[in-house]
Amino acid sequence: MRFLVLAAMMVAVPALAQPQPRGDATLYTSPDYRGGSKYFSGPREYSGFNSVVRSVRMGRDETWELCSREQYRGRCVTVRGSSRDLSRDYGFRDRVGSLRPIVATTLPMPMPQPGGPGDSLRGMAAQFYPRPVGLQCSGPVTGSCAKVAADAFCRANGWNGSRNSGLETRGRDVFVVDVLCVRSGY
Repeated sequence: MRFLVLAAMMVAVPALAQPQPRGDATLYTSPDYRGGSKYFSGPREYSGFNSVVRSVRMGRDETWELCSREQYRGRCVTVRGSSRDLSRDYGFRDRVGSLRPIVATTLPMPMPQPGGPGDSLRGMAAQFYPRPVGLQCSGPVTGSCAKVAADAFCRANGWNGSRNSGLETRGRDVFVVDVLCVRSGY
């Protein structure tokens, strides 16, 4: 009986959802805000912009998530403030299939990630990277080395740290794989 009352209360009060952040962003096909462009106001699950994006202009205090595929899938990067060269600043050299403004106060400033993080699966509180591009241990190859590298990788991509990581040997190289980036509780 208690469950039914709680369920009825949840249905009756749908307005408690978090407000969607608003913002404006303009995507450009060339560095330095040149080339073809498209303006966006608010989130877009389907951008309709089929060109590779090389720069983005937005408000100084705005943060946007740019994803290579529709519905916020594929490779996603968190961009804080305008970027004259997304390839140089974030390792992003893709088309933007979807994009959305996000609340900047909960995210640290992302650092550039050479080569980019690779494909991922993103949720609200975590993002899983099966094979981050070029992520390797610096120093002896141990579990703690993988944890340190995974934490740095996650922080560079706008997360607080990593909850999981593994090691994979490819030839003579050892890479950090199966990285789960999280907001808290790492």
